[in-house]
Amino acid sequence: MTGIIGRLTAKHLEIGAAEAIKSAPGATPRTPTVELLRYKGLIAYRHWPTAPWLGTAAAKRRVVEFLRTATPLQAWLDGRVGPSLTATLSETGKGGVLHVRVEPVRTG
Repeated sequence: MTGIIGRLTAKHLEIGAAEAIKSAPGATPRTPTVELLRYKGLIAYRHWPTAPWLGTAAAKRRVVEFLRTATPLQAWLDGRVGPSLTATLSETGKGGVLHVRVEPVRTG
């Protein structure tokens, strides 16, 4: 997992979570692996500034490139956690940020 995350961040993807607990379970030292334990989910994302290319085919190319780059993380999660049950796509007016977010849905 940490190897995959290292490769993704080297390619300018950001890793985070919508929610995190204040500290990792147990009295453990702060390491990249322990920091991941704080997350209640895991999100790979990338921010692009508002630019003229957003209205062109380049926008689709960049989003597809992002999704392909994030595939190793998705495959790791699918194999160890289970496949995502939902995917959402939203757009905000704040700086024209496009969010593509895939995360598992907890049921029952």
